[in-house]
Amino acid sequence: MTEVKCLRGESGDSVLEWSCTGEDDEFSICGRCQSCVLSEKLHHSTQWMKKAGGASQRRFLTGVLVRCHSLQILENLQSVLQVTSGKDFTYARSRGQLSRAEDSVGTMYGALDTKLKGMDTLDTWEWFRTSPDWIKSKYVLGLLSLCDTSLLHMLGNLVHILIVWEKHNFLKFSSPGKNAHNTANWLLDKVSLYSCRRVSMHWQRLTEEVLTELEVKKSVEKQAMILQGNSASKVNPNYAKICEVVVPVSEEDKHFQHGESFPKHKLLQEQDLDSIYKGFKTKTVQLEERNVYCGVYNISVLEDPSRVMHYAGGQLVAVGSKDRIIRLLHVPSLEEIPPVIQGHAGSIRAVLVCEERDLVISASYDLSIRCWNLKTGVCMIIFHGHFGTVNCLDLNEDRLVSGAKDCRVKVWNLLTGKCVENLKFKHLKPIMCVKINKTLVISSCAGGQIRIWSMETASLVRQISGHQGAVLCLCINQWHILSGGSDGVVKAWSTNSSFKKCLRIFQHPKEVLTMSFLFLRIITGCMDGKIRIFNFLTGDCLRVIKTNIKQFVPTILRASQPPVCSVHKVQLFK
Repeated sequence: MTEVKCLRGESGDSVLEWSCTGEDDEFSICGRCQSCVLSEKLHHSTQWMKKAGGASQRRFLTGVLVRCHSLQILENLQSVLQVTSGKDFTYARSRGQLSRAEDSVGTMYGALDTKLKGMDTLDTWEWFRTSPDWIKSKYVLGLLSLCDTSLLHMLGNLVHILIVWEKHNFLKFSSPGKNAHNTANWLLDKVSLYSCRRVSMHWQRLTEEVLTELEVKKSVEKQAMILQGNSASKVNPNYAKICEVVVPVSEEDKHFQHGESFPKHKLLQEQDLDSIYKGFKTKTVQLEERNVYCGVYNISVLEDPSRVMHYAGGQLVAVGSKDRIIRLLHVPSLEEIPPVIQGHAGSIRAVLVCEERDLVISASYDLSIRCWNLKTGVCMIIFHGHFGTVNCLDLNEDRLVSGAKDCRVKVWNLLTGKCVENLKFKHLKPIMCVKINKTLVISSCAGGQIRIWSMETASLVRQISGHQGAVLCLCINQWHILSGGSDGVVKAWSTNSSFKKCLRIFQHPKEVLTMSFLFLRIITGCMDGKIRIFNFLTGDCLRVIKTNIKQFVPTILRASQPPVCSVHKVQLFK
């Protein structure tokens, strides 16, 4: 009979231990319970590991880990093997003695028990696959204790790959027909495809065919979007009205249950919001709709080598650069005005201007965030706490939120300059964009995850995994969340955490770097150098603004006054 006992360790912590006990509550070995079978399997495996060569050990342990099928166990193993990826461990491996010779026919295999060469190994794998998680954990940890440094390093890399597979359900296909309609979800991204080209000549030809198909598809979509956006006669720039928009109600207990399957992209564009919200309790709200930036425009250009800027819709644009200097541009006159702000020890990576409070906030490669007086250029507060370059900033009243390459999201008190202790959030990948309002913090990372946090409870409210690449920009209002990514897609979501379906999808030929949301119109800046205006309700592209300037890539948009966007040039569209 197998029982679990709570033992007290030397440090005083409680440790759960499985054991086989008889009727008199004394330790015994029955040979039939899971604990006894585990002990027997682990004993035979360890004896075999001591005799086997490196190739046999790698093959056997790889088969064990592939059959783990538990994300929790793999993540625990990753934390145990995390040290194998450090530089100190790499140095130790390089200084160690040469490992034993690899298996060869007639030497190592000849010394092994024949039962452990073939079917017994397969039987062990099958036993491991069907065992509960606690047995898998104890068995794997027992085997790892016999591995040398190079084998541990290999297993650490394998565990990292298996975690990615488990998260994408690559190892859990139930049947070919069941997932046939979701084939697009399993296609590799461009980075992975380029890696596949180096495997063999056959893989190179297959990869080139896939890349060609992707380019043709994007070219057709791009031409259709340009034709749709260039037809100015179809769009009335003076159009404006109050329309009723369907949104989900906030009561989480008053809706029907629905599946997690997401509609296809084409269906999202053809369906109205009523159809998308089918089966969910909704209400109508009145929102203003206008065709902003759909009329005639002209361009004013100011050459500038800066790459980081922020425009809040007022009179000033804050521009940061690699020379560690923050400059202010006056939008009406298109001229630089004082003060010239400097004080960072590294290049400026993010900047934020707040004219109502006479503040400029900047983040630098030196890991610090500084708050400056807009009139005098004097540094008022320095925020310390990140261990990686700060990539993004956002401000709401007295709360400042920052995201950095250390995968951390921090909320700061703008008055005291201190980080709010209970409002520290994190991702698995570097943070790309953050947004904050009175109750929520929204963050996105390079891994394609969007996380919504509650400032009241300091907890994760919702996680969105709808992009196949980094999420580079976010927008939020009372009812909707917009996300744009490196996959060339802008997706619309409901702020109601109970409704998880995607509302709208807006396709782009390249990465979406920036966007804004105004009067039910989505204004986006794309890597192809064009600005597009979409109708949020229908998904139609109303206008495509071309700059006719080479190497122009929009990186910042503000849709309240004339939009400003730039990488190497500051441009004002009127």
